Amino acid sequence: MGDKTKTGAFNRKPVDKRFVHQVTSGQRGPNYWVPMDISDTECKIMEVRQFSASFFELDEKFRRPGLELISAYAVQNAFLWGQYLLRREQLKMQLTGTG
Repeated sequence: MGDKTKTGAFNRKPVDKRFVHQVTSGQRGPNYWVPMDISDTECKIMEVRQFSASFFELDEKFRRPGLELISAYAVQNAFLWGQYLLRREQLKMQLTGTG
């Protein structure tokens, strides 16, 4: 059958965790995140306050006739944030031709 090795779910490449460590140690997380213990919880779900600027921004983006935004939640996941930062860096390198 060949010597291809399967890596992870759906045969994806192994995850590069360079930025994940920086995020979990608090160096690269968004400034509005609530501190959390990564060893205890993997992610945190927080309700977006109804009369905050973030809520109005979401309401504006998703507003449709006949629909009303009742509540919104934000997911705080250091692992996914780290993956996003890594991918962003990869794309920057590709676009500048240094990769």
